[in-house]
Amino acid sequence: MLELDVILKEFLDEQYSGLTPAEQDAFDKLLVTPDNTLLAYLQGSENPLEKELIRLVSKIRK
Repeated sequence: MLELDVILKEFLDEQYSGLTPAEQDAFDKLLVTPDNTLLAYLQGSENPLEKELIRLVSKIRK
């Protein structure tokens, strides 16, 4: 999905290297989320249930 590609590439280019190892693991976990659900998380219309994913999604939304 193009929208996800754009959002995630920008995050990878600008912020990923500054994540802790635990946050990088959470990012890997986030990537296995179905595309429609992941897009809803990143657009703010839904939120993940896991605390570490909530924090990571918040960082990606910025």
